[in-house]
Amino acid sequence: EDDDNDEFGADAASDDDDEEMLDVERQSRLIDAEMQLEREEAASELRRTIAQQTAVFHLPTAEELEEDENRVVPPSELRARIDDVLEVLAAFKDRREPGRSRSEYIERLGQDMAELFGYLQELVDYFLSMFGPNECLEFLEASDRSRPLVVRVNTLKARRKDLAAALMKRGVRLDPLAPWSKVGLKIHESTVPVGATPEYL
Repeated sequence: EDDDNDEFGADAASDDDDEEMLDVERQSRLIDAEMQLEREEAASELRRTIAQQTAVFHLPTAEELEEDENRVVPPSELRARIDDVLEVLAAFKDRREPGRSRSEYIERLGQDMAELFGYLQELVDYFLSMFGPNECLEFLEASDRSRPLVVRVNTLKARRKDLAAALMKRGVRLDPLAPWSKVGLKIHESTVPVGATPEYL
């Protein structure tokens, strides 16, 4: 009887090992499948990137631009065209359309920037003459960002440290303005309008 029990116990342990092996094998196959999928996606992305970086960008003609005048061009389309033109200008020899000059691309870039950011065409042209195309875009984007609110502490009524503590209790996220200023506070975020607080008054 003991021998039978031993054999039964051995068979049960063997079955458990088989189940564990099957589970491990199953997980291994899943991991292999995921890795294969990632490799295929990476290869596809590489092919797409190469195609994008070597493709000739089609600069819209005057007729195509006239058609655009009858519709509202979405900002995402303007932004994509700006990015495309900047890529062409970075590798102008390889990416330019035959028969098109660099000045035509710069002109199109200026028009798209003026429309996207809401500037006068002459002002954008002036920025493009001062900066390079990429720097001009960075400048326009930086000018479009909202600036943090800065307040000056009236040192006759309160100290900056006390005012900062009082505002932080009201849910205001702030920092000292800069090492050179002992009275300025830069406000990053506020749950209440700072101008409506008793401290502001």
